[in-house]
Amino acid sequence: MNEIDAQRVAFVQQAYRYTEAKDVTVLARNPDAVLVRMDTNLSYDAAVIRASDELAANKSVRVFDVEVHALMYFDDFVDGPPAFSFTSKNDKVANRTMKVVAFTCDSNTGTTNLRLRG
Repeated sequence: MNEIDAQRVAFVQQAYRYTEAKDVTVLARNPDAVLVRMDTNLSYDAAVIRASDELAANKSVRVFDVEVHALMYFDDFVDGPPAFSFTSKNDKVANRTMKVVAFTCDSNTGTTNLRLRG
């Protein structure tokens, strides 16, 4: 049986080891942005690096609600979430690939409201 050193035991027994990376410009640009929590077993220094990397990777992620005049079904998600090429002159977005993260259908009007993220 492998022995565990005293430093590792002390580290694992710590009650809380949380760190956050925040950028107020993210909320200013995207009010729908949410805090992403990732439970890991990292040291404090490694957690700071991971949180900073995640924040940097998601700086350009945006969410849009779009209405399309077609119905979407669960079968459309069999191979994973559908992706669309999205363009919006008002939001200065051109041909950005975005995935569906939520949708609602109205069979009376034949429309689907999509929440796109990417």
